[in-house]
Amino acid sequence: MKRLSEFEASIDQWKIDGIKVRCIMMHCPLPGCDHDIRIPFSKSAVALPDGRPVWKHEAGATVEDITLSPSYHLMKSDGYCGLHGFVRNGNWIGV
Repeated sequence: MKRLSEFEASIDQWKIDGIKVRCIMMHCPLPGCDHDIRIPFSKSAVALPDGRPVWKHEAGATVEDITLSPSYHLMKSDGYCGLHGFVRNGNWIGV
């Protein structure tokens, strides 16, 4: 478990297909990765018009205390690094 701040996390707005969503932006927590990730979230877990998921904002207001659900997973089968974990109380908890 590591604090999101260790990955230079911030909460920002992300505009996708004309829709603004809040997101956590941070460096990938998987050792050896050098890319950045965005985790979009809202009060209800919904999908964006293009089908990309939005995570449910469970609690917290900053990167120091935010909790999202469910887990975040970048599938290797989709060409990503395989990152998988949870955002809980401002922490990244890898699976």
